[in-house]
Amino acid sequence: MASDRAGFSLKKVAARISIQYTYLSKALNDELTHLSEDDLFEICEFLNFFPDETRYVLILRNIACSKSEKRKTSLEGRLKRLVSSKQINAPVESHLDSGREIGFYLSPITWLVYFALGRSEFRENPRKLGTILNIESFQLKISLQTLCDLSLIEIGDSVYQIKKVNKNHFHTSPDHPLMRIHQQLLRSFCDSYFSKLPEKQKQRFMVTFNSNEETVSKIKELFSEFIRKSEKLVVSSPSTKTYQLNFELFNWF
Repeated sequence: MASDRAGFSLKKVAARISIQYTYLSKALNDELTHLSEDDLFEICEFLNFFPDETRYVLILRNIACSKSEKRKTSLEGRLKRLVSSKQINAPVESHLDSGREIGFYLSPITWLVYFALGRSEFRENPRKLGTILNIESFQLKISLQTLCDLSLIEIGDSVYQIKKVNKNHFHTSPDHPLMRIHQQLLRSFCDSYFSKLPEKQKQRFMVTFNSNEETVSKIKELFSEFIRKSEKLVVSSPSTKTYQLNFELFNWF
């Protein structure tokens, strides 16, 4: 992504297309609130979506808005054809469960709330997350309701009564239409948070090097092995804190 776009957020997206941030946030999380096709198209353009990704999101929007079952069936057929045509290499089934999936992947806050609920202190008192994440109560409620609607959590009489957190490792394919922008938004959120941490609480390693394809292939194997071993450690460990681990490896030129 170009340097002048670094650090963008949903607030910057809202300002760019001249709509209120609160409305954008609500539209991403409330199944009864929808952006216009023009606004959604402008967002896709601003976020540098590929044409197929833009079509995918616009079809999802029309499915969510349509009150005609016959039209919904037709739109879902178009979505399946778009996916199966190899224009988008991703399974359809995981994307048709709810339009709120868009809000989940495009909201770093909702993403973090889900993982925080894996810890007993936040399951028992989700309101703590409002202070920790520096968000308003309505934003926390929207995130919790989104997680419930996606069956990622089960709630009682209110969104603050968390009965169960359903585990999901989110091994989403890189070809998932929302994965690229999800990673960009989460990375931007991480960088902002990282910069505010005391030096003793953060660790970052960056290196630029010259090598060859054979060596980089070996590094990729070590990279994959590290991820597999780390995952086994995480799965078997108690959930007492929430961490973020980011890895990148790419060639500049």
